[in-house]
Amino acid sequence: MAATYRNFLIELYLEHLEESGFLYEQRKALFSNPEVGWQRIEDVEKRMEAHVDALIIGGTLALDVCRQRLTSAEPGEWFVAMCVFCRHGDAKLLRDVWRQLDFTDAAKVSAVTDALKLDMPVAWQPACEQAIARGDERLLPLLSMVCAARGLPLSEAIAARLLAAPQLVTAQVIWALSRLPPTASTARILATSGDRTADVKAVALLAILRAGQRELVRGCYPLVAAEEWPQIAMGLAGDRKAAAALQQRLRSRSCTRDTLYALGLLGDPSSVRALCDCLSNEALADSASWALYWITGAELFEEVFVAEPVDENTLFPHEIAAWRERGEMPKRSDGKPFGVTVRQLTRDASIWNRWLTENVAGFDANRRYRRGQLYSLRAVYQCLVDPDIPHRWRELSCEELVVRFRCPIAIEVDWRVAEQRRAFAQIADWIQQSESQFVSGDW
Repeated sequence: MAATYRNFLIELYLEHLEESGFLYEQRKALFSNPEVGWQRIEDVEKRMEAHVDALIIGGTLALDVCRQRLTSAEPGEWFVAMCVFCRHGDAKLLRDVWRQLDFTDAAKVSAVTDALKLDMPVAWQPACEQAIARGDERLLPLLSMVCAARGLPLSEAIAARLLAAPQLVTAQVIWALSRLPPTASTARILATSGDRTADVKAVALLAILRAGQRELVRGCYPLVAAEEWPQIAMGLAGDRKAAAALQQRLRSRSCTRDTLYALGLLGDPSSVRALCDCLSNEALADSASWALYWITGAELFEEVFVAEPVDENTLFPHEIAAWRERGEMPKRSDGKPFGVTVRQLTRDASIWNRWLTENVAGFDANRRYRRGQLYSLRAVYQCLVDPDIPHRWRELSCEELVVRFRCPIAIEVDWRVAEQRRAFAQIADWIQQSESQFVSGDW
């Protein structure tokens, strides 16, 4: 009887592990979907948390199930098992993970990183510091990002490792240092970043801006005509000369998505006509429409049907023939093609130009704007909490709070929704006390 009951519990815990692993993958998919607002992720997180709680309540037996499952676990199950290990608080479990984790499997490494960023106990700091001291190109980026997410004061340990082994400097590690308290060692590392790859230079410049040295971005204005990496930093910390340099990229047809993000962040009304010209470029149309919205606040949304990509492996023979010979997409039983209807900003330049013509009088060419309002601390905060804003634009709003306004309250858009809500409340209180220090619409 005891053995039967034990087997029943093992099967139950396996079900919890598999179901919560599936929910983790669902959360990631929702998180990367620009049509899904951040609030819709909360329900998935609550369901996932219930399964993780069940595994914690299961004690040693559930813990053993998680440990044994790692040999054949999917990435989502690695995430859940890692959360369980963290909440048990035994640092020996971390050593077991390093031995079993296949660092060539990017999905599993990402899952382990996500779990540690959310749940690693502060008591593991000594073990983390020891691992950083001997970390290689596989382990150091992971641990650095975890330290940044958990607020562990290990920036000096990370910097010391980089100074001893400069080949370990990556964009991920520099990103982590940008979130940790600066030290003399981190300053030395950032000062030498100009000789590295474009992605490292971009993140290093952002780290310098987050540390309060905004004036350094001006030295990048002449570079942006030929190089892409300074663009986001110029959007976050630049002035009207930055907007002019970025507009020149639009006119020279060398713009990228980052050009559009940066112009949207700067909020210069003189950018909007040039942004409209980008709507005809299919690869840039989505970013261009959001940049226009970011400046004007024009809610020119429309419902658009997005067909599901055709996968011939899932089709019947007659559907394959129709697709190959006549380009006919497979259809549902009601005769309509498979796909979803989404709400998106219009990519029709004539609609945008008509709106601009009708509303141009409401904008002062000498001021900055955010969603039709004069640019301000509160306007940036509203972008962050709006449930319909895509992930990337919310991420940039977090950066603005630090770079433009020196917000002392940490917030990241990949936190659990409940944790984000707690940070929002603190930020709202801080804004109430601080917004009078800033002039709305000022450059």
